[in-house]
Amino acid sequence: KGNDTIAYQGFGKADLEWDVPMHHDAVFEIGSVTKQFTGAAIMQLVEQGKLDLDADISSYIDFPTKGRKIPVRRLLDHTSGIRGYTETPALRSRFREDLPPDSILALVAKEPFDFEPGTQEIYNNSAFFLAGRIVEKVSGLSYADYLQQNFFDKLGMTRTSYCSVSKIVKQRAHGYEPDSAGLTVKGYISHSWPYAAGSLCSTVGDLLTWNRALHGGQVLGP
Repeated sequence: KGNDTIAYQGFGKADLEWDVPMHHDAVFEIGSVTKQFTGAAIMQLVEQGKLDLDADISSYIDFPTKGRKIPVRRLLDHTSGIRGYTETPALRSRFREDLPPDSILALVAKEPFDFEPGTQEIYNNSAFFLAGRIVEKVSGLSYADYLQQNFFDKLGMTRTSYCSVSKIVKQRAHGYEPDSAGLTVKGYISHSWPYAAGSLCSTVGDLLTWNRALHGGQVLGP
């Protein structure tokens, strides 16, 4: 409430196999909450005059638009029409593979558009993947380094980072998913795929820090 924290508590289990209670500062894979950081990175570059929201995406990255104009802003509001890779079975079957970003985009580029840019709105992970690549091309930094240097370090978000499947992370909660028999351990996925659409790890506390900073003018201007 305001600047006061009136409740901060973990619920459930961080590890079902060891029956470990959820710590209030547990690290989670935050999935698509990642998208707001990608959007903020894009807007930061816009504020710095390094990026034009109305410029075609091909001004910044090599992605075949097949004769269509796709302004950068269409990536952020899910109106680009580009096929979402999470909705493409042939690509979903490859989520365990560690592929470079441009290889993944080459696979996406082979898919037909779902609609003409700007005519519909469908939630789209491919678009935020492309937005992450634009951040890299314009800033000269990797996506992970850009967020680390411009957001996490500056705001003191010490428990937030690009997710790793191999790094030891203290108090990281393990993921589970339901099936007909109950819960199973979350299936493996390479973080080369979610990328700027969903590959950040964070805590409730760090996300509170982010929320206050974002709405307090510490990240972007009005």
